[in-house]
Amino acid sequence: MMQTTLHKFSFVFLAVVFSVFIFAHTTKAASITFQTSSTVVHQAQNISIDVLLDPQGQNVNTVSATVAIPNDLDYVGVDDSTSIVGLWVDEPTFDKKSRTLVLSGIIPGGFTGSIDPFNPSEYKPGTIIRLLLRGHTAGSGLFSLPDVQAFLNDGLGTETRVSSGSLPLVVDELLQPGSLDFFPDNQAPLEFQPVVERDLLLYDNQRVLIFNTKDKGSGMDHYEVKEGNASWVIAVSPYLLKDQEMKGDILVKAVDRDGNERIEAIPAANPFNKWQIVGLFVVFILLVVLTMMHLSHHMHYSIKKHIEKKETEKNDVISKV
Repeated sequence: MMQTTLHKFSFVFLAVVFSVFIFAHTTKAASITFQTSSTVVHQAQNISIDVLLDPQGQNVNTVSATVAIPNDLDYVGVDDSTSIVGLWVDEPTFDKKSRTLVLSGIIPGGFTGSIDPFNPSEYKPGTIIRLLLRGHTAGSGLFSLPDVQAFLNDGLGTETRVSSGSLPLVVDELLQPGSLDFFPDNQAPLEFQPVVERDLLLYDNQRVLIFNTKDKGSGMDHYEVKEGNASWVIAVSPYLLKDQEMKGDILVKAVDRDGNERIEAIPAANPFNKWQIVGLFVVFILLVVLTMMHLSHHMHYSIKKHIEKKETEKNDVISKV
């Protein structure tokens, strides 16, 4: 009887422990899901879909995802102006053949959720990326996340469990032609501060330029870099400087999708300034003047000696006569 009671107690104890274990791990799984204003879109109609991260009480600082996009929609681009990602490790890249968007990025300081101003005790998911799409042909499809990963901001880069959602979407028979622009934008990208760094693990400790910003309107398109008097070149961060001595100013141009620009500068580390040029010019003039004076003195001395010689020869001739 006592053995049966102990057996039942052990079973119940293990069941409770197992349930607590499962519950704890279930609640600690972050989630990546989709959100949109409507799951029905007309042909030629623009639609945006947010990919959201809910850390579920954890502090997540790195995410990666593969987003599968149905064939019934045209991929237009992405908007990261409201993204919680501060630095893209892999810029969001769409592959037409597989119809997938691949991305990975770092969230500096980590992300535990966005505070709800109407309920400060609750945290809301944050936007990883916003998909910009357009209805193409009538039909139905499913957005999914076949591959997702998240890592904690714990100093160890611990990978945490992630659940992924899906989103069904229908493109109906109606045609809605109109403006192809998602965001009429005449504002420049946000201010930013490019920096020059050196790291033993990056380009053999050579100087690299690091830069990043966001655009609140149409989203970022590309960056350009100009070193000294060199031409502008398309660049991605980190960018290996051609002039490792940094003799000229470094300019970084951020360009959004509507062509708006913002340029930030880093002053030359070893500038050849105008005062150096003036100083060299003054030294050159002094050298020229001193050289002319020396030549003039030498010529004067030579002429004097020649005249004295002639006078001596003349006096010798007179004395002989």
